[in-house]
Amino acid sequence: MSEPRVAVIGGGSWGTALADLLSRKGLDTVLWAYEQDVADHIRREHRNPRYLAEILLHHRLDATSDLEEAVGRAEVIVSVSPSHVVRSVMSQIAPFVRDDALVISASKGIEVGTLLTMDEVLAEVLPSGPGGRMAFLSGPSFALEVAHGHPTAVTMASSDPEV
Repeated sequence: MSEPRVAVIGGGSWGTALADLLSRKGLDTVLWAYEQDVADHIRREHRNPRYLAEILLHHRLDATSDLEEAVGRAEVIVSVSPSHVVRSVMSQIAPFVRDDALVISASKGIEVGTLLTMDEVLAEVLPSGPGGRMAFLSGPSFALEVAHGHPTAVTMASSDPEV
């Protein structure tokens, strides 16, 4: 069985660190960055020029600023966008999310204005709704430590026992 294709949505420090880690673990991983120049730089130089610029990213890590390209074939989608843009970004990808995709939220915080947690926001905007395949990644970790390969501990939770 082949490894799943993973789309990491959010090209900041945490998204870059997670995408690099997944790529180093052998997963076919694409990192979505809002800025076209950042995605192009990652593809060419294997470095994120704005976040964790000192880290050489895995050579197999792909990058794009096109949401459909990032998500269209992804079996796993990791949402790492800042909480204040999660609703907007995930609403934009909703039409491209596969029915069988696992969505993992690694975004931290609550939504300004509504005070909804990220799982509540995702349940509202994704086509699978509250019953979709979702999981949540959280814990006392730092992007730079993960990028350097230092040990860390995070927890993954899901109401779906299959996940």
